[in-house]
Order: sequence, then C-alpha cells, then structure tokens
Amino acid sequence: MAVNSLCRLTQSSQLNRSFFSCLRSKFHISATANKRGNPPSTAIPDLPKRPATPYIQFSAREGNWQKGVQVSKTAKEVSEKWKQLDPAEKEKLTEEYHEQLKRWKEECDERMAHLTPEEHQRYLEEKSGEREAKKEARNARSLKAELKKLGKPLRGRNEITFYLSDRMAEWDHTGQVTNYVKLCLDHWREMKDSEKKPYHDKANADRERYNAEINVWEETMIKEGKRELVRRKTLEELRKREKRAVAEGNEKTGKASRTKGAV
Repeated sequence: MAVNSLCRLTQSSQLNRSFFSCLRSKFHISATANKRGNPPSTAIPDLPKRPATPYIQFSAREGNWQKGVQVSKTAKEVSEKWKQLDPAEKEKLTEEYHEQLKRWKEECDERMAHLTPEEHQRYLEEKSGEREAKKEARNARSLKAELKKLGKPLRGRNEITFYLSDRMAEWDHTGQVTNYVKLCLDHWREMKDSEKKPYHDKANADRERYNAEINVWEETMIKEGKRELVRRKTLEELRKREKRAVAEGNEKTGKASRTKGAV
C-alpha cells in the first residue's frame, strides 16, 4: 500500500499526518515503499537512467508486487529473503551493480558530449532545481527532528482520525488497506450525528490538550531565545503585547514628568 495514495484518498476528510504515522508504525508500512527514485531528466529525455541498487533489483525480482497484494507484507518478505541471502550472492549482485554503474556513467558522458548549448543550459537549470529541492527537504527533516527533540506537542487529531484508529484495530489484514479505509469513510458519512458525537468529543478534548501544551511550549521557546520555532500568530500577539507595554510605560513616564513639573 502506498501511503501517498491514502493521503489523496482521505484528503477531503482532512485526515492529518499523525494518523498516517500511526498507520506506518502499527502495520509496518514504509513511507518509501513505492518510491520511484529520481525521475528521468526532462531537459534530456534520452539520458540513461541510473541503475537501481542491488537490494532494489533483488526486491524487484523476488517480491510479489502485483496489484492487490499488500506492499507491507511483500516488503517484509523481501527483507527477510535479503537477510538470509548467501553473502557470495550479495557480492555477485554488488559487482553486477558496479558494472551497470560504470556503463551508465560512460553512456551519460557520451550523451552529454553531444548536447547543444540550449540542452546543456536546460540540464544545468534542472539539476540546480533538484539540488534546491533536496536542500529544502533536508532542512525540513532537520527542523522536524529538532522540534521533536525539543518536545513540541503533537497537533490535535480530528474526529475522523479517532474513528479510523478504532476501525483499523478491527481490520483483519485481508485485501488492500486503501479499500478498507474507503469502506470506513463511506460508513462515516452514513453515521448519525449521535454516533459521531463520541469522536467529536475526543477531537475537542485533544484540541484543547494541544492548545494548552503548545502555549506552554512556545513560552518556553521564547524565553530560550528560539522565536524562529514559534508560530507566526503567537509572535504577532507577543509583538502587540510588547508594543502595548512600551506605550503604557511611556504614558506613565509622561504623567510622572507632568506631575513633577506642576509641583
């Protein structure tokens, strides 16, 4: 199962990421299970594609990736096969990979040598964009890790994530999880308000929990001089309070000066 497919499927229901984190950990779903790797160059369409790593090639050969089969189950089976693979066979796969890599580099060099100036410029621009995208992704991961280390509270879950968490506990792991989630969401839409109320109550309680925790956490971050980690609206409110405090201080000073002058 591709987690991204689940995200698109439930986007209209506003499922938050905390639920998918729970899904990945509970059902051993890899966020990169269906990752396709670097896309081919659009600036140079016929540029050879980099060969897959030994493990990816082994996975493609040994795994049952047919539609309808659970990706998480197949990935786990492939991982176990790879662990038990004869070291000599792994070494053979690695040597084949290095040979493929060598040929790929030679083919790339040959193709690059015949680029027109326009193609070369487009290629450089494309690579520059890729580097920027990777840099942004690294920065985002670093920020996420830092926030986790600093104990930033988890955002409150909504009513649908609470409902799906309960339903996922009932799943018998037959069929695709996306189909099961579809059935759950269809059932949610047909539920009466009275049946949804317990989940709304949980969501409201979790929202209140988050608001209380995030306020305390942000105050701590401000005191420690880490304002860049605080939400924009919190900083705006803080600036307004500071501005009012300065104005009140100036007003008191002015009154004191006038009173002293009158005496």
